[in-house]
Amino acid sequence: MIVAHPNKEYPIKANLANASEIGYKNIDKVYNDVISGRSGVTEATRTDGVIEIIMYEPIPNTPNWSLCISVPKSELLSKTNYLVKHMSIIILIILIILMMITYIASRIISRPLVSISEHLNIVANADFTKEIPRKFINMNDEIGTIARAVDSMQNSIKGVVKAEIEKTNSTTEEISAGMEEAAASTEEMNAASCEIKESINIMAESVNKGLNVANSISEIAQTLKGDAISSEKKAYDVLTKMDANLKSAIEESKSIHKINILTHSILEIAHQT
Repeated sequence: MIVAHPNKEYPIKANLANASEIGYKNIDKVYNDVISGRSGVTEATRTDGVIEIIMYEPIPNTPNWSLCISVPKSELLSKTNYLVKHMSIIILIILIILMMITYIASRIISRPLVSISEHLNIVANADFTKEIPRKFINMNDEIGTIARAVDSMQNSIKGVVKAEIEKTNSTTEEISAGMEEAAASTEEMNAASCEIKESINIMAESVNKGLNVANSISEIAQTLKGDAISSEKKAYDVLTKMDANLKSAIEESKSIHKINILTHSILEIAHQT
């Protein structure tokens, strides 16, 4: 049963069971929940098109009674919209203030960081003559910590570079001395090379002379060989001729011996007569 309603015709006369018949929309869910003893919140549309928020809750210790309250959605949300609108404005103002504070703070923070970054670029270009401003080093915040770290890094790099320069200078001096020794050794080697070259030339001349002598000896040997062969041939011819003469002489001597014997025999015969 509808107890109170802006339309004076509905109280007492109308209820949830016939609310849809008089023009309410989406009211059946409320009716079914109330009959079933359930609580809830739902929207329904009145006959004049106004959307209402209906809240219902069972009443304990009653014969299945429920209390339903219907409030136009626009009235219920009007305060909420007002609060949302004003809260949005307040939040927007707070955001603007926070953005301004953040911008100012970032400028305050970034300005030293930019200076430190520029100093790092100078150090990166191997320029260690400039020091980081003392005002940044003396800060007791993160900027000061970064500035001190950068200053310590610069001093460390400067020390390393200085040590390397000294080491390089020492090495350069050693290399220069070594080059001078090498130059002196090169001169000695050049002189020795000249002497060796001269000795080689002398040896070459000696070898050439030796070759000439060897060639002369070879020619003489060839001549002697020819003479020896010729002499051998002549000696052989002489020996052959002498052998023939000797044989002839032997034969002649044999004939003479026979003649002597014959003569001796004749003489003996003549003597006897």
